[in-house]
Amino acid sequence: MILAATLLLPLSTFAQNSFINNAKDVINEYLIPIIIIGVIVSAGAGLLYNLDDFVDKKGDGTRSKALTNIGWIVGIALIAILAFIAIINWIAGQSIQIN
Repeated sequence: MILAATLLLPLSTFAQNSFINNAKDVINEYLIPIIIIGVIVSAGAGLLYNLDDFVDKKGDGTRSKALTNIGWIVGIALIAILAFIAIINWIAGQSIQIN
């Protein structure tokens, strides 16, 4: 069993490096589109969630409240997307060694 584990160690290291390189390539190539799509989706969801306040049918002046809520939703989504990308980069930068 020790011999089998020793023979498979270079294969697992190669697979790990390949995965890390693939993850970095995806992040580098698709970073801007991921952020743009995330912001657009979050803005649409925020608009749908606050549609009654945005339309302001009764004239109560709730449009500014709805725009503020949409801004918060988009801002939090942007921070979450950037945090997710930072976590992926941090995990990919770690070197795992078996002692």
